[in-house]
Amino acid sequence: MHLAYPTEPSLILIERPRCRNCQTRMNLAQIMPGPKGYDYRTFECTKCDCTDMIAVCTDPMKSASAGWIHSNLNPPE
Repeated sequence: MHLAYPTEPSLILIERPRCRNCQTRMNLAQIMPGPKGYDYRTFECTKCDCTDMIAVCTDPMKSASAGWIHSNLNPPE
């Protein structure tokens, strides 16, 4: 099992990474607690049996994908 670098925190169940060997979408196999604010998610490829573990932020408000909240964008007037 390979431990990948932390990915974008917006990884939700329908967002499945591609296998680095065969590019098939991987299936979520396990979720384990990680460091504070993160989970480790293990994905398995059903085609070539490759596995990957990815650290995912569990708080979407602290993720890079929520950066628009702190930008200069304002709601329409």
